[in-house]
Amino acid sequence: MSCHAVPTRAARNTAMTEALADLPPMIISDLFGIQPRTAEGELAE
Repeated sequence: MSCHAVPTRAARNTAMTEALADLPPMIISDLFGIQPRTAEGELAE
């Protein structure tokens, strides 16, 4: 991606933010090793 002048960190962060918005809290909690309630409340903001 960097050969096309796309900043890779910004692209990765955007993709992760989009994925977190679409995934259910239970999946997020498994991915990051956090409690489902934490994923439901703090990451959903």
